Amino acid sequence: MIQPDLQLVGPAERARDQTLLLLAGDPGLTRLGVTFATVVALPGIGGSYAVPARATEDVLALTWSPPRAAADGTVCQRVCLSVVPPRDGHRRRGAVVLRAAGRALLGAGGSVPGVAAIGVARPHIQRCVGDGVVTTGFDVLSRR
Repeated sequence: MIQPDLQLVGPAERARDQTLLLLAGDPGLTRLGVTFATVVALPGIGGSYAVPARATEDVLALTWSPPRAAADGTVCQRVCLSVVPPRDGHRRRGAVVLRAAGRALLGAGGSVPGVAAIGVARPHIQRCVGDGVVTTGFDVLSRR
């Protein structure tokens, strides 16, 4: 039996969900025709995601660090974005997709439910890795 006061979805989970919904609903990313994948890295466990076998568009993957408490009473999670090209390899718009996702995240301000702030992680690096493109990402802060 679940206890009535047991919170199954905390602020960190809510912030991840709302951030994914923000990106999935962004008109700029919609025009680029990307698919989304998200993975949460748990302490001591490496995360992974699979590109759908029939993917015909770039996949924007969000990889989340474990949440950590910050001194100001917020919970910080780092989300790293990566773009994986479709299996047919025809599209190579990784950098364009990352820029659009970054604009969407930073342009959201305080309008994302459950998210106190989104900022650029330091150091902020963008690299080509194999056929994909990866960035070190953004810090997403939620209230405890």
